[in-house]
Amino acid sequence: MAKYSVTVTPVDNFAGHSKVRYGVGEELEISVVEDPVPSTPTAMEWSVKSGKATVTNSGTTGAAKVKCGSVGGAVVLELKNTAGNAVLASKRFQVVAPSDVIFKQVGTSWHVSGMASAGFKAAIYLSPKDVSFKWVTIREGAAPWEGSGCLEKAKPIAVSGTGKFSETVIHPVLGTWIKAKAGGNSANGTLMSGQDTVRTGTPKTGRGELTWRIPWFYKVIGATTEYQFCVGVHHAEIDDAGKTTMTKFNVSVTKNKADASSG
Repeated sequence: MAKYSVTVTPVDNFAGHSKVRYGVGEELEISVVEDPVPSTPTAMEWSVKSGKATVTNSGTTGAAKVKCGSVGGAVVLELKNTAGNAVLASKRFQVVAPSDVIFKQVGTSWHVSGMASAGFKAAIYLSPKDVSFKWVTIREGAAPWEGSGCLEKAKPIAVSGTGKFSETVIHPVLGTWIKAKAGGNSANGTLMSGQDTVRTGTPKTGRGELTWRIPWFYKVIGATTEYQFCVGVHHAEIDDAGKTTMTKFNVSVTKNKADASSG
């Protein structure tokens, strides 16, 4: 009886990539070796038995390309004899969606001397780290202002002498979808092409606190449906002396009011 050995290779194949999990939208290549090798190769093709994926067969040798769907879940593929429709082999794997964002600060922290202020820029990585989100785009959604003390306000505060910077009451929707800048990486996750600028400042004095609970969305390139996958909490806290701590995801910076301007 013939045996059919199946090999699945992700197109974005990096060291540490899971062999049983793949990211939403991820593209895979699949091949089959028939043992013993018959004098006339068996004509065979793959199909999706269950789950969200599409298969494009390259002839009838068992070679095919797989495109993972836009949502997570189990996928089962079946290899069938094209002549008798008998099942020769099957392959099961898990598709996973982004679950979180990992920040890595870029450059110096932001601060305006003499003003309660702090901020930073961050490179954006998607996790889980053992799959690739190369075919995913992301954006931020809107979030209402939650403020108290010197950061409790009903209208924008224009900050004089600091260029174009001003606070907004409602965190705006990021209209541009950000694509991946690089492929998967088991150490850091999938690097996205944009950087997040995170900052809060006010010329007012006294204690205050601000929170934006910002929804983050993803969609697979070429798809129309978007899905929320996490919340990025933009949190700023100012003490009575004007020391400001700015936190979002896993990055936090603190600046004293008298510190030199930076960033």
